[in-house]
Amino acid sequence: MCLVRLKNINILLLAVLLLWSCMCAVCGATEKTYTITESQLTQLETNLTELKEQNKTLQEQLQISKEQVQNLKTQSEQLQTQVNDLTSSLTNANQLLTQYENNQQINKEKNYAIGLGIGNNGIAIAGDIKNTWIIADEKTVILGYKFKF
Repeated sequence: MCLVRLKNINILLLAVLLLWSCMCAVCGATEKTYTITESQLTQLETNLTELKEQNKTLQEQLQISKEQVQNLKTQSEQLQTQVNDLTSSLTNANQLLTQYENNQQINKEKNYAIGLGIGNNGIAIAGDIKNTWIIADEKTVILGYKFKF
């Protein structure tokens, strides 16, 4: 009976050992091991160093580009403000021009005047038509041209 037990224990230990070796084989199979030469390792390290330098340069360029974009946004806002101010000024100038043109139309319609006066020499009559004027009394007649300024 002791011998049967010992045999059962040996079988059990053998089964455990077999199971354990299978598990090690499965766990070890997930990651493969490669062998590289020293020159290949040196080349990989050189490539990594170059990539780090390129990354640093690109990061610096990205920062400069971000600053430039911010400056351009600020300039764009300033230009938009100037465009708005100029548009407002243009609108005001157009309104003033329209008012001036309307005033000129009114002034063209009232482009004549007649006057009557009494002086040392008697009665005088003055007439104003467009830019020409005339004054007459019993001894004198004066003809002239007026300038607007």
